[in-house]
Amino acid sequence: MLYSDSTHLANFGDASLWPLYLYFGNQSKYERVRPATGSCHHVAYIPKLSDSFHDFYLNLTGEGPPAEVLTHCWRELMHGVLRTVLDADFVHAYTHGIVIKCSDGNTRRVFPRIFTYSADYPEKYIFS
Repeated sequence: MLYSDSTHLANFGDASLWPLYLYFGNQSKYERVRPATGSCHHVAYIPKLSDSFHDFYLNLTGEGPPAEVLTHCWRELMHGVLRTVLDADFVHAYTHGIVIKCSDGNTRRVFPRIFTYSADYPEKYIFS
């Protein structure tokens, strides 16, 4: 299960981070939500559109980017990040599986699957 949420890093200023998290869906939700279990894994950090993009668009057109252009750029940025995360190695593992020695001593072929991508409202409307 993938999840993203914009995170502010300080009580002052505008320092923020946009992590993409991975959770294993076959774990109990009561286990997953406890931070001490280590169930959450950071997969990537999604960059934000820089101020230089706004300046570039302003110099190009004489006005700031409209909401439709920003939505399109955010969507393309997110798709670029997902193309990087879901690379050829992941596609190979998705298709053919990964052989893993499990904690019970048995060796199993595991097929990774992404069942959900969850985001808060700001991320949902940015990528819709």
